[in-house]
Amino acid sequence: MTCSRMLFLGVVIGGGLLTISSQPLYAQAAGAATKAKAATAAPAPKAAAATAPKAAAAPATPAAPTYPAGVPEAKLRTNHHQVDVVSSSERHGARKDELLFPGTRVDSAAGSGAEVNFVDGTRVLVGENTSFSVYGVPPASPANGPAKKFVPGTNTVTVGEITVATQAPAAPATAAKPAAKPVAAKPVAAKPARSASVVTPVGKVAVNPGSTVRISVEPKTGATRVSVYEGTATLTAKGKTVTVAANQSSMVANVTTPPTAVQPLPAAPMIAGVPGLVLSTGGPVEVKGTYSLNGAAATGWHVQVAQDAAFDSIVRDSRAAAAETRVMPTAVGPGDYYVRVSAVSAEGSVGPWSAPGHVQVARVVLWPGGEGKRAAVQVDGKGVFCGLNGAELQAVGQPIPLQPAREHNLRCATAPSGAKPEDTSEFKISATQSGPVVAKLDVGAPTFNPQEGQREVRLQLSDAAGSPITGAAVVAEGTGGSRADAVQEVPGTGTYVTTAHWPVGKTGLGLRYSINAVENYESALPDAVPTTASKDEPKEDAPAGDRPPAKSFAVELGLMGLTHVDIPRGVFGIGGGLEIGGRLKLPYGAFAFSLRPQYEYFAPAPGASHVVGGGLLLAYRFRSLDAAWAPYIGVLPQFLAEYSFLARDGVQIQDGSWMSQVGLGGLLGAEIRLRRGGVFIEAGYRHIIWGRTERTDYASLNGVFGNLGYRVNF
Repeated sequence: MTCSRMLFLGVVIGGGLLTISSQPLYAQAAGAATKAKAATAAPAPKAAAATAPKAAAAPATPAAPTYPAGVPEAKLRTNHHQVDVVSSSERHGARKDELLFPGTRVDSAAGSGAEVNFVDGTRVLVGENTSFSVYGVPPASPANGPAKKFVPGTNTVTVGEITVATQAPAAPATAAKPAAKPVAAKPVAAKPARSASVVTPVGKVAVNPGSTVRISVEPKTGATRVSVYEGTATLTAKGKTVTVAANQSSMVANVTTPPTAVQPLPAAPMIAGVPGLVLSTGGPVEVKGTYSLNGAAATGWHVQVAQDAAFDSIVRDSRAAAAETRVMPTAVGPGDYYVRVSAVSAEGSVGPWSAPGHVQVARVVLWPGGEGKRAAVQVDGKGVFCGLNGAELQAVGQPIPLQPAREHNLRCATAPSGAKPEDTSEFKISATQSGPVVAKLDVGAPTFNPQEGQREVRLQLSDAAGSPITGAAVVAEGTGGSRADAVQEVPGTGTYVTTAHWPVGKTGLGLRYSINAVENYESALPDAVPTTASKDEPKEDAPAGDRPPAKSFAVELGLMGLTHVDIPRGVFGIGGGLEIGGRLKLPYGAFAFSLRPQYEYFAPAPGASHVVGGGLLLAYRFRSLDAAWAPYIGVLPQFLAEYSFLARDGVQIQDGSWMSQVGLGGLLGAEIRLRRGGVFIEAGYRHIIWGRTERTDYASLNGVFGNLGYRVNF
């Protein structure tokens, strides 16, 4: 036999022995499960089979894949960022709680990871850049011929790192004493706990019950390092086995070297200076805090940041250089964050995790105010208590109103009182963020002496909800040649008073206000010059372009054009009219009445109609008489005299006849007020209530109308 044939035979025999000796993850469970399945699947007696009637053939349905007998099933409990599940038939993104069949591979990208749980309680945490195969790697399919059969074996890590945690042995139970014979019962031994085995490219790791072990496999070389945090584990390679105890590590460099002697692991780092609460307006903020190894040196760090205490929802999983000691090297947005760190030794061993640090980044929402609402601040957080400007801390939830144009200090903590300094955070709200000021100027009558004119000016300040603003620092200065005295506040009213002075005859005056050195408000003052009082002249000229003050009663005259659409006949009419009446001023709005003579002409269809009518309009105008425009509503009873005749091609072909009718109409209108009088537009409906006939040749005078006109008042 040649050397090449002997080598091939050796490989085949060795592979077969490895397959036979490679027990599933939990060997003891395999036998029990296999026996149970065998008992369940035992064939029925032949006699029973012979007497049983033959069942009708049912259509075959594809059976769901099941786990092999004796192999505890595995599920992917959680995953974060980019994790794929790879089988012989497909590759897809990892899904929570999906079943992982033997031969399935879990691949994680940088900063990603997953947790695989086995049915008997063993957990496997898959780190970043890792390839973990459940119960072994299936053989490659040949190019030709049937696929090779895959026999579930030992879990495999080809690259990356995993952390395996096995269940602790159960406490031994004691059988109850028999009632008849008070003899001491013998202790009942607990079922032995199962260990877990993991194969790497250069060796094999056995994790004993009640242990937590990290297994790291370097790319390319397959060098394997085992770090034990709890319990014990064994590392086997090159025919040598090393037992690794808690807080120790060992490694295998390649397939030609045995495991190294055990080395101590780095201690767990200490995290310090992490605040319990940080405030943010919604964007990322810096979080203070550092970690260290109590004076000892480390060549690097493993850092995990999660949004839950169990580190299921991991947002960051990375390695850091030895010089990096910041807990959060990058800014983070609102949310809850838990961080833990482990040290990496010079040999590459990763030590145990530190005690986790926790920080809550609470979001501060500033409501700007407006439309009748004051500016306010609101804090979104769990278990957070806040207060403004030294006030007692209260549980957050509802917005806290802000005083406009004033700086505020927001203080929040994780407890209503007695919180530690690191669990307290403050946020400055500038005066420009605390909402707008609503300012209204009230100008008094001017007085004069030979040198100057003066008048009292009152500035009323309120917030967007209309509440007076008191205690503001208000400074006034004159513009356009005027000057202003120091501003004095009328206590508790939000009214600030000053006196404006100007040279006699000077116009174009104004005042400029500064409110809390933040808000500015500027307003012109009415021009005023001394005049000689007379019965015919007012003491003060009205500003140009202003309307004269409205009278309590005024006579109104108007002229309008009109259109009418006769809805029953589909006829269109046009015409015009006059308005003669008056207007009475009310506390709000006005009452108007007027006589309206008008003329309407309806085109032949085939009868033509000339209509002369008169009506009495009664209307209510809603807005003040000083407003620039006002809507109104009214009723319009009318008496109509109609002359109608038949026509052909616009020429009368029959003697006409007169008819009298009475109609009742309603209208909606709007008046746009000018310096003298105003333009009005109206739309309404007229219905004939008396004098109607069942004729089809002439207009019915029922329908909608529209008016456009101009009225003046005296």
